[in-house]
Amino acid sequence: MHHWIGVHLPRLPIESFCPTWYMPVSDNGFVVLEKGRVLDADAAARSQGVVDGMRRGGVLTLAPNADLRERELTREEQTVRGVAFALLQFTPNVVIADENVVLADVTASLRLFGGLRALRRRVRRTVADVGVTSTASIAPTAEATWLIARAGGGVALTQRSLSRVLKRIPLGVLPAARRFAEWFDGLGCATIGDVTRLPRAGLKKRCGTALLDALDRAKGEAPEVHEWLTMPPAFDARVELPDRIEYVEATLFAARRLTLQMTGWLAARQLAVARFVVSLEHERGRDAIPPTDVEVALGEPTWHEEHLVRLLKERLSRIELAAERVFIGPQGKGSPGLSRCNRKNARKERDPLTTASHAQLGVWANGLSPFEHQRVGLPSSEGFGQSCASRSGCGCSGGSVGREAPGVPSASCTCWSTRAWRY
Repeated sequence: MHHWIGVHLPRLPIESFCPTWYMPVSDNGFVVLEKGRVLDADAAARSQGVVDGMRRGGVLTLAPNADLRERELTREEQTVRGVAFALLQFTPNVVIADENVVLADVTASLRLFGGLRALRRRVRRTVADVGVTSTASIAPTAEATWLIARAGGGVALTQRSLSRVLKRIPLGVLPAARRFAEWFDGLGCATIGDVTRLPRAGLKKRCGTALLDALDRAKGEAPEVHEWLTMPPAFDARVELPDRIEYVEATLFAARRLTLQMTGWLAARQLAVARFVVSLEHERGRDAIPPTDVEVALGEPTWHEEHLVRLLKERLSRIELAAERVFIGPQGKGSPGLSRCNRKNARKERDPLTTASHAQLGVWANGLSPFEHQRVGLPSSEGFGQSCASRSGCGCSGGSVGREAPGVPSASCTCWSTRAWRY
């Protein structure tokens, strides 16, 4: 039986602007509007009488000093994608579903992380560290996991409990049933359990096959097709701070969000990092100054988020801000490189990892090869052309090796840079 964990972000419109770790400097309130009406508001705005659906004029009357923002779907997509990247440290099978839900197939990860419930706690803690509110669910199918997460969360570990949980889910949660809401309301159907008691032939004639197919997928009686999250060749992420800051320690929360995403990317690609740089960008304008780079070098390559965050915190505590920061993001320093880790420096229980870097990654690896210190140049239009198979004997067909380091596969070697997920 498969096990899926689903994470729904119910307050994504406002938390894409103001993460949970953000402490506003005033109590004027923050409101997100969509088409001139309130979509979501924080506690300060709601204490002044702002409610969902209120027009802009009503908000300005009740809370004249509130910060009003239009909904930005791009910000929301970036936040959801950041959550999905963070979950890659638990499983490579992650799906970004509709309506701000991220699904993860953790069937092969249970033993590694101490069981399903322990893994669920770690997932919720990771999502909270990203800075968003979430509701989590567990179910044997992806469709059921999505429905349970959208309905407020819950656990269904067996088919019997799954059937019981699905029957209590409000019918409006199921997208295929929303267009027939008035018809179902006339029949007295308020939950999915009420719909399943109706004649199947009549439902098919009245509502088509989409509704029945969704119910069959949720119960595991029909196959599911997923579009898995694919990993880019280089990690590139950027976080806009919700407000100006005066102390560099305040950037740690945003930096930790980037670190979570980076460790998920590293885990999914079976890589480790030996050096990374976090770039703090100052406010633009006439008196703009260059970004401040915070470089962290490790004694040996690692992919553990706790260790990376601890080192980053130590480095940030030694820096004094020259001007207010507005953005925070990774930025690479030096030449990009790829090298293989020494087996002694890698974790004993797992295969030797690979340290990787890219100019856009913000992580510049300068690790150890099994024999000597060397850097392998990434493929470019000059200086490459000899096949990887002819020099390293790895057996791939399309790799190329730089002249700087003969005998070591390049980043384009598929047998080197993309490896199967192992436990």
